[in-house]
Amino acid sequence: MKLRVVAAVLALQSSAFAADFTFKPAGTLVSGSGTGRVDAKVYAPGMRFPIEKAPAYANSQVWGHGGSSGPGGGQCDTENFSYPWWDNYCETRSWTMPLCPAGKGHQGQDIRAATCTKNVHATVATTDGKITSIGTYSVYLTGNDGTVYRYLHMGSLAVSTGQTVKKGQLMGKVSNEFGGTPTTTHLHFDLEQNVSGLGKVFVPPYTSLVQAYQTLLGPTVAKLDAKLVAQGSDAEVDPSGKADYRVCAGDSIHFWFELENTGSVTWTDSSGAADGQAVRLGVVGDGNDPFTGNNRVSLKANANSEVTPGGGDCSDQPKCRRTVFSKSPGIAGKAPSTPGVYESRWRLVDELKAWFGPEVAMSFDVVDCGGDGAAGSAGAGGSSGSAGAGGAGAGGVDGGASGGAGGGQKTHVLKDDAGDCSCRTPGRRSGVAGWALVGVLVVLGSRRRRSGLRA
Repeated sequence: MKLRVVAAVLALQSSAFAADFTFKPAGTLVSGSGTGRVDAKVYAPGMRFPIEKAPAYANSQVWGHGGSSGPGGGQCDTENFSYPWWDNYCETRSWTMPLCPAGKGHQGQDIRAATCTKNVHATVATTDGKITSIGTYSVYLTGNDGTVYRYLHMGSLAVSTGQTVKKGQLMGKVSNEFGGTPTTTHLHFDLEQNVSGLGKVFVPPYTSLVQAYQTLLGPTVAKLDAKLVAQGSDAEVDPSGKADYRVCAGDSIHFWFELENTGSVTWTDSSGAADGQAVRLGVVGDGNDPFTGNNRVSLKANANSEVTPGGGDCSDQPKCRRTVFSKSPGIAGKAPSTPGVYESRWRLVDELKAWFGPEVAMSFDVVDCGGDGAAGSAGAGGSSGSAGAGGAGAGGVDGGASGGAGGGQKTHVLKDDAGDCSCRTPGRRSGVAGWALVGVLVVLGSRRRRSGLRA
């Protein structure tokens, strides 16, 4: 059990680092530290990040806090241990560097481990290869393709010259070894390769390190994200196939969307400024929905007003990771008065921050269901059907019930492509014509036709 708990904590920490990780573009140096090389090429694709664990921070040692040209403070200043990353290849130095704009500069990239304590954080081999040289404060790992990966300032060395190593194998610890000259606790890392016309030179390692670090962190969990679980309406399924549902012009309808929080922050609608504190369902494009006449549905009107990414698999109680927009019987709307096919299209939005998650939509074929105004004929089929208000009702129901209203009574007319139709009086949803469509909606799931409301 303890191992599972530890693994879960590490996974959450990794997700947090992945979500927070940012980096400046290649060639962007700290102001006043020289001119960088704008070169986003990955010179060592597939290499392993040289420090065993995240977090790690690529930035300038000389121009950072505690450095000789820095803004003051000490090397353990929190700003040195924060994102974004900064490139410092070609930073002002006296080394001859053919690929740098100035022809001279820093040969690689400086990287701080999670803390400034030396000889604690492990370094590892970036690739399979051989240790070809060890100097006073440098270790050379030559990969099988000839690329030289150089590690500077390590302590507690775990390798020796001539040793064959495997990718990920322990090399030493991040330290401040520099042949008696003081430096900050960090790993200097660089790449040496053959470049046409130049021979073997130091090439930019920054983008290769970015790629390797992203692999170390694993997939990024977005702060705000969602997925559609289900959706539906109390309208009739459209038998013509032109839309998801068919409704009479002017009729009242309800529809709903069930969404799951797959991000890393909780959704609320408290109108706060932090991520996830002003979450609503909004109309795509910010226009007004043709059925509701508005463009927002607040989380406050939902099955639960707080949706947590790590909550239970529910949608109608506290600490859920799913919610239904909105509470039973759903989002209330009214079909337009003009016949046609209309679409209701929505997406989640954290106001003043970002739209997120998938677009969710359903379509309705709005038809003219108006009666012709003629008096109804005597009800047939009812054993004791009585006359309706506008004449005898068409088709008495349930043997003994009164006949249906005739005359100008509006009926719901559902026509298929062949011209056949079935008619029902408004307000009646029998087992066949109404809620029995639950089974039909499930079968037609590929058209996102789902049955009535889920709380």
